Amino acid sequence: MSKETIWDNLKVRGFSDIAVAAIMGNLEAESNCISNRIQGDFTKGYQRSAQYTAQVDAGNIDRHEFIHAGPGGGGYGLAQWTLQSRKAGLYDLAKKMGTSIGDEAMQLEWLCQELQLGEYKKVLETLKASPSIRECSDVIVKIYERPADQSEAALKQRAEYGRAMYQQFSTGEAEDPGGIPDDTTIRITEEDFKKYTKAILIVKTIQDLIALIKEF
Repeated sequence: MSKETIWDNLKVRGFSDIAVAAIMGNLEAESNCISNRIQGDFTKGYQRSAQYTAQVDAGNIDRHEFIHAGPGGGGYGLAQWTLQSRKAGLYDLAKKMGTSIGDEAMQLEWLCQELQLGEYKKVLETLKASPSIRECSDVIVKIYERPADQSEAALKQRAEYGRAMYQQFSTGEAEDPGGIPDDTTIRITEEDFKKYTKAILIVKTIQDLIALIKEF
């Protein structure tokens, strides 16, 4: 499991670099892009998460318990799925595919399946159309993830996570208008400034000559 494999998995599905970056920025905020992570686990190496996942895989934690309960509030996986209906879909897909509940590829498949359902379709439409990481990230937060904290600071932070993913993995296929640095001042050398000033004077002189000729 790695951020690179998540990027590659989503790219193969046809998402743009912008869309993948926005998705991954939110997964970073939710789980640090760790597919077997349980909510609230900050143990070294996420040992509690590994133990919980093994219990689910072994059947010691059954479907009902996985769906209706869970350590730290119930969130699980890359997107920290919490709602019972969503966790049920995740559980059932893992069984159908014959994978661990914490399998990265299976969870990305579930994420993509969810994006084709109900109100989440609006998220998918934005991911397909928008050239802005911030816009894509915001719609993921507000419609797909719905964390308790949706403040401007939280939205900005998730978008920044997305831009970090973009900088790390993007092939440069598209620019992100939302990712333009705050400091966009153009800096030139003194020599360039002199050349620029000289060019302006020459243009002004030519304009004056043209105006003078027209008077005759």
